[in-house]
Amino acid sequence: EDDGQEELITIMFPDSKPAPGTMICINPETGKMKWYYQTGTGIIDMQLEDINRDGKKEIILCTYAANLGVELNQTRDYFSYLIILNNKGEVVRKRSHSTAGSISYNIAADLENDGSIEIITASGGIGTRNMRSTISIYDPRDSKDKTLPKPWINLFFTRPSIIKSQDGSRLYIGDSKGVIRIFDP
Repeated sequence: EDDGQEELITIMFPDSKPAPGTMICINPETGKMKWYYQTGTGIIDMQLEDINRDGKKEIILCTYAANLGVELNQTRDYFSYLIILNNKGEVVRKRSHSTAGSISYNIAADLENDGSIEIITASGGIGTRNMRSTISIYDPRDSKDKTLPKPWINLFFTRPSIIKSQDGSRLYIGDSKGVIRIFDP
């Protein structure tokens, strides 16, 4: 928040029982909770990044679709999502990506070396039916998603990695078949 106090943001991991994904923000000095956010889908990781360059960091969540029947805050655990929260735990952006059994890894980076942040989502899984696995890039400046041209079937992706050079950025994403995919966005 904008109150100048230190904050600790943590993810609460439920066991395999149906439970919402929960993130809490506490004041580490007092132990008091400042805010919390819950979602129907599980939260596995997060990244803090000042997406819109206003001096306040947003929270980018990585989620998974356990498909245990949990629905909360317009999300259900049948889908994995890109969820962005502001520094007060309020939803800025929410978009579903893949279905039951999927994981959406999200990472924020300046892909175009232009000073603005894009968010890359690598989403996929291995299901009993042909599950679409996709890689998309969200640009907060125009609120548009660009999905890379080819959807893959039944692949888990790793968290995207970015390697920057003077010539631009290159995106690397590994998959469950041992292939490293390289993209020049």
